[in-house]
Amino acid sequence: MGDVDINWLAVILAGIAGAGVSWLWFSKYLFRNRWMHLAGLTLERVERGTSVAAAITGVVSLLTAYVVAYVASLIEAHSGDGDLASALGAAFWLWFGIAAATVIVHDAFDQQPVTKMAISAGERLVTLMVMGFIIGLFGV
Repeated sequence: MGDVDINWLAVILAGIAGAGVSWLWFSKYLFRNRWMHLAGLTLERVERGTSVAAAITGVVSLLTAYVVAYVASLIEAHSGDGDLASALGAAFWLWFGIAAATVIVHDAFDQQPVTKMAISAGERLVTLMVMGFIIGLFGV
């Protein structure tokens, strides 16, 4: 798998920030109402599942931040790009090739509206880019 240097502080900060982006994205301040309508959810149902969703999001955000840092470290080692370029590049390509593709395929099979796909894929893009920025800023 190769030797990589991981800045654990950057991973932890990026994981926390990623969970924060997800919370904000699906909050009443941004897309909650539109997303709930498109997903066929009620506010009561969403609020009942908030603590479980928050716990899952926290764990997955830390894992995702680690993967971004790992891939960024590989890119940096092989391309000579700096920390920020490597981390933002890793974040974008992980979004494009894995996160967005997964959301689109999943929502297509579930016959979800394109707007719901865009909200979900957009959240993943912003989350990953924020993670990439933090990891790049602190150094992979």
